[in-house]
Amino acid sequence: MYIQAHLYLILQTHLPGKYIKRNTVEHQGGYYDSRSNIIKWKAADVEKLKNLQPGEEGKIDFSMQIQDEILPEGNKNPYIRVYSEIESLDVDSPIFENKKVIAQQSKTLINSIMNVTSAIEYLPKDNNGEDGGSLQVDKKIFLRVKLDMRNTTNDLRNVKLKAGFPSGISWEKQIYPEGDNLEFHNRSNQMEWKMGAVSAGTGFMSPSEKAEFIISVTPSMNQSGHEIDLISDMQIRAEDVFTGNNLKYEFKVIKSGIIEGLQNGGVAL
Repeated sequence: MYIQAHLYLILQTHLPGKYIKRNTVEHQGGYYDSRSNIIKWKAADVEKLKNLQPGEEGKIDFSMQIQDEILPEGNKNPYIRVYSEIESLDVDSPIFENKKVIAQQSKTLINSIMNVTSAIEYLPKDNNGEDGGSLQVDKKIFLRVKLDMRNTTNDLRNVKLKAGFPSGISWEKQIYPEGDNLEFHNRSNQMEWKMGAVSAGTGFMSPSEKAEFIISVTPSMNQSGHEIDLISDMQIRAEDVFTGNNLKYEFKVIKSGIIEGLQNGGVAL
């Protein structure tokens, strides 16, 4: 049986209308129409489309970025679907009409996004009833740390947050949650918060996951005029129930305010 070559093919790839950043679409040759969300290639763009012999294969690359955060309302378990089609005059069809051959669609599942926000409160009095409220050299100050965790679109399980504290930071008191879900390891100066299962939309359509504790620090003279790290390393690990992927998110260092120095035998500047 004779199999003929296909001449002057037209390849079109249909991108999803939701969840992608259209201004990040990159492609090898061709033209991307952001109105229709279609990338089109012709023989002038890709030489192989001019004459594709039986058994031959070709490859064209394109890429795009997913939106940074997909809000959970109406978007649980999101995914993007991409499909391509080839137009040819050499496939049996009504005379002078293009025949479209649609390739198998590809479906990509989108991971959920977790985010942690923090609030630091300088306690006005320490455990001994002495005035606090500012960072000064050689003066111990107590700080209340509040963490809020949000989760966007997919259910999560085995969620754990770990935070590391520099050696100059001391753990004082666990406030919330109570029990073994929040643990501090004195030897490593690390905290582990075990949240377990966290539903999609937590922090958006339902209350966020919260943790609260007290730490203390006594700034040294060589830290005068500088900020110091209060939490130097914080990350969350979890398993995404929808995608099946193991997720890891890292968060920026939490710093203090500027430390006030000492002058003339211990008088604060």
